[in-house]
Amino acid sequence: MKERNGSGNGCPLPFKCAPDKDVQCKGKVGQEEDNADRVSTWHSHHPVASVNDLLNGCVVSYVITRVLQMNDCWNSLKNQTSLTVLSMLDLFGLERSFMKLSQYHASEEGTAAGCNHETLERNLASFGLTKVCVVGDGNCCFRSIVKCLHNYLEKTNDNTSSYVMFLRRFGFGKSEEDDTMHLRYLMCQEILSKSGEYQHWLGLTAEQLSKDVNALRKRGWFNSDAGDIAVKVCSNILEIPIIVVTSYPQTPYQSFVPPKISSIHPLYVAFNHSPPGHYDATTG
Repeated sequence: MKERNGSGNGCPLPFKCAPDKDVQCKGKVGQEEDNADRVSTWHSHHPVASVNDLLNGCVVSYVITRVLQMNDCWNSLKNQTSLTVLSMLDLFGLERSFMKLSQYHASEEGTAAGCNHETLERNLASFGLTKVCVVGDGNCCFRSIVKCLHNYLEKTNDNTSSYVMFLRRFGFGKSEEDDTMHLRYLMCQEILSKSGEYQHWLGLTAEQLSKDVNALRKRGWFNSDAGDIAVKVCSNILEIPIIVVTSYPQTPYQSFVPPKISSIHPLYVAFNHSPPGHYDATTG
């Protein structure tokens, strides 16, 4: 998903608050992270030849915890929207189809841009959301996510929650501008540290991916292949589901759910695919 390049300054927003206690799944979140690490360690030493190889305590515990968390995420999404055509499968493995869609309409101009704007507003309304405009300075993807994150934490007002502690450990909790640039930096680090995992999403060689991500480190730059997986990677870093409400009539939203979930309350960002593409925050 490409966005505008340019220059601009964001408004700082104090980082004061934390998620609702009733959506934290405190025991389950910590348990899931421990189990996920144990499953990863176990799997590296125990190749899986059949389903029977998965019948052990840490795998079963992880699967049960994951299913419960996905159910909580699904209920949160379902309660947010008036869309009648919803499927829990929308929370799984559809990110790549959205990336392809983002590139499909790259030549649209003129009146199509107005139609895209109207479609985006209509899709946002189906979630009970309105757009919060973000400057198109090449940082709008990261800034939109951070603005939504700050807004969510401000609403819930709990500085002592495990999720706020998690964010602070990763260097968040400063101004909107600082957190925006920090999220960009962490996204680049995440892709490079797990290049084998992300390469297949982009169809790049290791050398091409490294060059692409190094270009993306630059403030205000987003016109790159790695930008197409920015939301997916940011969701993984923040360990929170991110729902992208789109300007596509047939694909009103796209969900990104991280492997580890530390907050089940999704962030909702808006994406208008009219060239060159632009992200905005939302009131959700």
